[in-house]
Amino acid sequence: MNKQECISIVVPCYNEKESIGIFDQKLREIIRSTKDYSFEVLYVDDGSTDGTLCIMEEIAEKHEETYFLSFSRNFGKEQAIYAGLQFSRGDYVVLMDGDLQHPPEKIHEMIHAVAREGYDVAATCRSERKDRASAYNIWAGMFYRLFNAFSEVRLKEGAQDFRLMRRSVVEAVLSMKESNRFSKGIFEWVGFSTKWIENEDCTRVAGKTKWSFSTSFQYALDGILSFSKPPFRTLLVVGGLLTAVSLLFFLGLLAGLLFKGEEQGVLTLVVLWLSLIGGVLIASIGLVGEYVWRIHGQSKGRPMYIIKKTNWKRGEEHETFEE
Repeated sequence: MNKQECISIVVPCYNEKESIGIFDQKLREIIRSTKDYSFEVLYVDDGSTDGTLCIMEEIAEKHEETYFLSFSRNFGKEQAIYAGLQFSRGDYVVLMDGDLQHPPEKIHEMIHAVAREGYDVAATCRSERKDRASAYNIWAGMFYRLFNAFSEVRLKEGAQDFRLMRRSVVEAVLSMKESNRFSKGIFEWVGFSTKWIENEDCTRVAGKTKWSFSTSFQYALDGILSFSKPPFRTLLVVGGLLTAVSLLFFLGLLAGLLFKGEEQGVLTLVVLWLSLIGGVLIASIGLVGEYVWRIHGQSKGRPMYIIKKTNWKRGEEHETFEE
């Protein structure tokens, strides 16, 4: 008899005390109804301060093959995803959030897509989001268009982290060691065949979202800078055009001054154009600085995360401090 294949379910969490217990109950229903596979569940606590870890410990005591990793502080969701994938052992790995906005019922459809239809990845994309204002949807659409315009890979609009991957895909993702991670881009960069499954987001079962506009903006910026083609050519073109336009503009002003005696408003126009050019230069320097800062951060070789507490029984198989 062939060995039963294992599915690892990785759940990054940050301050999800109110929702994690309800989520786990729903997840167990799916696990019990899936007879052809064994499961392990791996919760990753990203330095929560609300007692999330205590709930994880209680869940792990009740269920076999249920583990938790707890970071020494809040390192970020990307680091929690990386740690969860790193410690997973399954032939397949499911990555999902613990607030029930990623419905566990979708796991059956994902398993069928990968194990029966032959895809390497089954991932969800957002069809509708009920708990976000239209301004957020506009902002998200702008991000995808901007990312795809400058990136070496293309993101599917509405793509979510919720996905099931073959072990070969997970290993490819883990082989990318950059410290400023943007998983959505990494998933696309490594390739592999993907089946997209529409997912109408449910409202959170409890608690509040941890994503503010500022954190969303920083996440978007990280994504664009991590996977954009170096925009220095674009800056060179913009700089050249501004130089040409400025030259024509000042030649026109000079001609007007010499031949028509037009002096009114010249100083104002000069100041405006200098301000425009100065703004472009400052923005360009800031953009270069963002890249230099990321190179500097990568060169320091700091670990992506530090584990403070875990019930993992095979710790010798993994390095807790991974660069």
